[in-house]
Formats: sequence, structure tokens, C-alpha cells
Amino acid sequence: MGKTIYSVNDVVAVGPESFYYTNDKYFVNKWGRVFEAMTRVAWGTVGFYDNGKDSIVATGLCFANGINISPDMRHVYVSTTFGGEVFVYERKGDNSLKEIKQIKLYSGLDNIEVDMHTGDLWLGCHPVLHTLTEHMSNISNPGGSQVLRLRLGETVTQSSNVDITEVFVDDGSMINSQTVASYYEGKLLIGTLFGKTAFCEVKHA
Repeated sequence: MGKTIYSVNDVVAVGPESFYYTNDKYFVNKWGRVFEAMTRVAWGTVGFYDNGKDSIVATGLCFANGINISPDMRHVYVSTTFGGEVFVYERKGDNSLKEIKQIKLYSGLDNIEVDMHTGDLWLGCHPVLHTLTEHMSNISNPGGSQVLRLRLGETVTQSSNVDITEVFVDDGSMINSQTVASYYEGKLLIGTLFGKTAFCEVKHA
């Protein structure tokens, strides 16, 4: 692997041998990663790989986590766990990225799924981050879960409105520390960090 592929959290393919990826942290050693987690420095990055060559295309992300792409392949979406933001990038012809919008969601964001029919973003979230840490150290401790749907509209700009809907929330009584939410035709599948999954019917999505 290339020099810029060192702490990969998520990838999204854009071709047979090309993909974007997130590096959630800068350090790969234990204590460096602990330092980043404690200080919440924005050293996460987004990289692009194509046929043996890789490069960094976005920086300044506070624990870069999920990454996905719009149905028309024109925009790339990246979530940050510690920053609680979704970054929207315009994809250029040379596969570089231009940031066009930050969406603050005040939750610990994990993976992003995209509805290929509507373009809506579905995010698995950790609404109270310290419960995630407690759950990771001991799975008997409950971890909160949340699903957010983002509807961006046809044109995405820094000033454009975003419709944000909380579709699901749980304190850990039903499922613990969810990481992903995948929606299709009124059905929602919720995956977790260590435990069981949940299958839900969504009304008025």
C-alpha cells in the first residue's frame, strides 16, 4: 500500500481500481492515537487511490470516519466522529476535492449510507460519545444509538438548507453503539459495533 494509506477507517469505490478513503488518525502507534483522541486534534484525512498511486486530497478532519459518494458521482461526503460534522466536497475532474459545505450535527458520526434514488444521507451516530468509549471497554455497558437522515436538495452550496431528521434513537436498551444505518424502500437495517442488528420499518421517510 501507499504512504498515505495508514489508518484507514472507510473506503468508497469510484472505479475498478480507484477509491477514496478516510484516515481517521495521523498516528499509527498506540500512544500517538491516544493523544489524538484525548486532544481532539483535526489530523484526519481523505485520500484517493488510483491504479497503484495514492495521495491526500483533504485534511483537517477530527477523526475522519465514514465516506460515501452521491448518486451522480459529483460529491463526496465524509463524517467526523469527534467533530460531529459532515463535510461535503465537490469532486473535480482530476479527482481532487473542493470543500463546499460543513454540516454540524452535534453527534458522534460513524458510517454514511446514500439512498441511490433520492440522494439522502443516512448516518449511524453515537449521540453520547462517552457511552461509546465505555461500551468499547466493556460491552456490558450500554452505548447509545442514533440514526439521522440528511436531505441536501438538488443544489449543494455553503448557504443551502439541509433537512435533518432524527429517525431513530436508543439509549442502549434495544441495541448498543450502532455504526451504520442502511435504508431501502421503507425498511431500515441498523448495524452495531459488537452486537446484534435491528430491522425497522420507517414511516413517512
